[in-house]
Formats: sequence, structure tokens, C-alpha cells
Amino acid sequence: MIAHIERYVKIRKKTALIEQLKNYGCVIQIDAESFSGDADFFMRHACRKILKNRLADIVASDCHDQKRRPPGLSTAYRIISEEYDATYAEQLFWHNPQAVVFGNRIGG
Repeated sequence: MIAHIERYVKIRKKTALIEQLKNYGCVIQIDAESFSGDADFFMRHACRKILKNRLADIVASDCHDQKRRPPGLSTAYRIISEEYDATYAEQLFWHNPQAVVFGNRIGG
């Protein structure tokens, strides 16, 4: 799994490279706060491009505590459901994470 792929400046702009990583079997995770929270413009833009191209497999949170860095998952879920589609949101937030936990292949 490649966590927080939007934070890797040399990778986040290159959708072909992200596609190649996925073809190698990497699971691509983006952080909920990186596109729906206080992240900088470039990180938000990278996340939206990754989502638009359906390259993300999981959206998770880098939550360290409820006050300073709350998870923001419900906001991220709502945004993805509205801007991309509800089926993709369900994959990112439920089906794919569950597959990882149980050691199954991700559907998509």
C-alpha cells in the first residue's frame, strides 16, 4: 500500500506512474484531509486528479486526535459521493478497506 500518495511531489502529478504502480499490485491510498481539509492547493488538486481518474483505492484518515487533526471521513465521503459517484465512494471507504483487512484483492 502506498499511503498518502498525494504527499509525494514527484509522483502525485504523474497519473501514468500511479497507474503503473497499481498494475504492480500497489494499493493507492489518499488522505481524507488532503482534499477536503486544510491541505495546500497542490495536494488538493493532486487528490482530485487521482479521484477523477479512479486511481485511488482507499480513502483513510491521518487522524492523530479529535481536536487537532480530526478524521474528516464523513466530509470526504460526502464530497466523493457528490462529485464522483456513490458507488466509487463505497469502494473507497468500505469495500476496498474491508478487502485489505481480510486479505482479499481489491475490486477496484
